[in-house]
Amino acid sequence: MNFEFGLVDIDSINVDPEYQRDFDARRVQASAKAFASGAIKAVSLSQRADGSLWCYDGQHTLEILRSMGATAVPAVMVAGDQQKEAEWFVLMNGAGVRKATARETQKAAVVACMPGALDVQDLLDSYGILLAKGGAAKGTTSAIGSIRAWAKTDRERLVRAMDMIDRLWCNDSHAWTQIVMRGAWDVARTEQLEAVERGLAKHRVTPRRVLDTAAGMQAATGLPGGGSGYAKRAMFALAKVKEVA
Repeated sequence: MNFEFGLVDIDSINVDPEYQRDFDARRVQASAKAFASGAIKAVSLSQRADGSLWCYDGQHTLEILRSMGATAVPAVMVAGDQQKEAEWFVLMNGAGVRKATARETQKAAVVACMPGALDVQDLLDSYGILLAKGGAAKGTTSAIGSIRAWAKTDRERLVRAMDMIDRLWCNDSHAWTQIVMRGAWDVARTEQLEAVERGLAKHRVTPRRVLDTAAGMQAATGLPGGGSGYAKRAMFALAKVKEVA
């Protein structure tokens, strides 16, 4: 790959929100002191066919330098397009690199048209689920890392689990939380999924009760954790269904 290195006019650089992470002003403030001491790094730019420059790595660096009054920034430039930029973003923020969240890498992987990410996105879209930015909210999930792993392991089982959650609790803000989804995923491995779903519906069990019960079971062991490993047991207990070994 051919690349160029040089100083680039800061106002000529664009940031694409379609694949970039959310801008974090606190991160800029926290890092400004280090930059002021001379710890400045180059940003990575893609030059698209129309000649425009897009930052696929270093958007916070750009803003730090801008806040310091810089008019030009050191940059490495390569020829690219939006899809390539998104792919590079995923590669630079993948496994073992703690830079972007699972939500952010999923967003970028979709723009990059990566097959696994597109399949997961189609699945989320079919249930009307968005990726959560914060706490639990109706129609959102923060369990994207697990969903990606489960889809790769056994997509049909994941669909059975998500179908159950959707039928029972689609309008509940805690429906698609990590623990509830883990419980449904584990229940879907058994042949008692329908019985558990009927029991949960009959006893008007809410996702919040599943969360609280699983957490209580976890706490009773004296081990730390929110109860994810006990979510299936909690669902069986609340549905009043005896689990068959």
